[in-house]
Parts: sequence; structure tokens; C-alpha cells
Amino acid sequence: MIRKKQEDKKNNKSFSLLGVLIAIYIITMGIVGIIGLMANTITRSKITGNGVIATGLAQEGIEIVKDIRGTNWMDGDAWDEGIIDGTYQVSYLVSGLLDNVAYPLSEKIRFSTGGDGYSVCDSTDPICVETFDQETIFTRIVEISHNPDGNESTDDVMSKCAVSWEEKGRSQIVEIENWLYNWRQ
Repeated sequence: MIRKKQEDKKNNKSFSLLGVLIAIYIITMGIVGIIGLMANTITRSKITGNGVIATGLAQEGIEIVKDIRGTNWMDGDAWDEGIIDGTYQVSYLVSGLLDNVAYPLSEKIRFSTGGDGYSVCDSTDPICVETFDQETIFTRIVEISHNPDGNESTDDVMSKCAVSWEEKGRSQIVEIENWLYNWRQ
């Protein structure tokens, strides 16, 4: 009887050591899973944040084209004056659509850490590069097309703005399309 109790104690010690090892393993796997989930969440939130920025930049590109139309109406010009078929860069600091020669479509949007906002610059212009001292990851192009539906009886313009960037080795793009009409005919 005494022998049996001593054997039970030995078995209990080894069982409790095995139980501790299993518990440590389970806790470790839980912590590793949580850390992996947190890393994935941080990565996804950064991608989502850049998507929100790109959406805002794309919407602004559309608004710049709409502003050209509004200025034309206010000045008494033809509603689509200066809105010419093609692919362009746009910036609020420059009126109109930017020439593809001086502002290549691959030119990145630059940001001013001095509070002057952001713009597309000719990278060879030292004043612009000094003012807008931080290059972003985004490029923005606006594509203009008159009567893209082929219906010549309508007086409309399709403007499409695409903002693209590279993230984690993958190309990302946000596109917004807008139709402008001569509603003051």
C-alpha cells in the first residue's frame, strides 16, 4: 500500500511536468498567432491608408477638370475650352491640364513639408523640387475623351483619373471616372 502511494506520486510528478510542457506549447502557439495577426493587421491598415489617399487624389484630379469647365462658364468661354482629348498630369497650382512633355506621366506627386501642400513638379526644376521637397509614392494621370460613346449628337466629355503606386512589390491603382456635359446649352 505504501509502495502504491509512492508510485502514484512519481506518476503525478511526471504527469504534471508533461502538463506544464503542453500548457507552455499552447500558450506559445497562441502568442505567435496573435503576433502574426497583429503584423497582418498593421500591413493591411497601411495598404488601406494608401488607398484612401489615392482615392482622394483621384477625386481631386476629377475636380480639377470640373473646375476648368466651371471657370470657362464664368469667363463666358466655350464650356470645354482647354479640355482637350489626351492624357495629362494635373495640379491645383497650375491652371489647366499639364503638358506631357514638361510633366511626364511617370512624374510622382511631390509634397511640401513646409506647408505648401503638394504638386506635380518638373523634376529638373530646382525651385519646385526645393519647395515640394518630399516625393510621394503616387502618380496621377487624367485621361480626357470627347464623345467616347461614339454618339456625335451628344456634347459630353469623359474624364478618368487614375492614381497608381507600388506597395510591397505590387502595383496598386485607383480609378475614378466622371462625365461632363454642356448642360447650359
